[in-house]
Amino acid sequence: MYMMGFYFLPKGIQAKMDIIRSRFFWRGADDVFRYLMVKWVSVCKPKIHGGLGIMNTEILNHYLLTKWIWKIEVGSDELWCKLLRAKYMNSGNFFCSKQKGTSQFWKGLHKKNICLDGVQNIKFIRVTELDFGRTLG
Repeated sequence: MYMMGFYFLPKGIQAKMDIIRSRFFWRGADDVFRYLMVKWVSVCKPKIHGGLGIMNTEILNHYLLTKWIWKIEVGSDELWCKLLRAKYMNSGNFFCSKQKGTSQFWKGLHKKNICLDGVQNIKFIRVTELDFGRTLG
């Protein structure tokens, strides 16, 4: 699970992780076959939608990688963020940065542009005060 926060995992790896998790959920520590009463997809639904709230590995992988993009675009003052911006973001924008000849981590962030396919000009805003009567723009 730790690696999901740094690399985009292929669907085959995600499926194998879900198989291991579902077998443990249904069988427990015993490796005895039991009939499944509900599909794994239904178990992974949020509790408010009738599931048990177990996180789907594909969605979790996307969330964890999106967190890095958010931190980079907001412009964190941490050393790792300054290093990545200096090395890969000559244009000043993550979505316009180069992908060829970069690290596996950087390529993973660009693999699907995580939940933001086709978005080129996006602005992340830092919300410090909420004003519901005003439109941000």
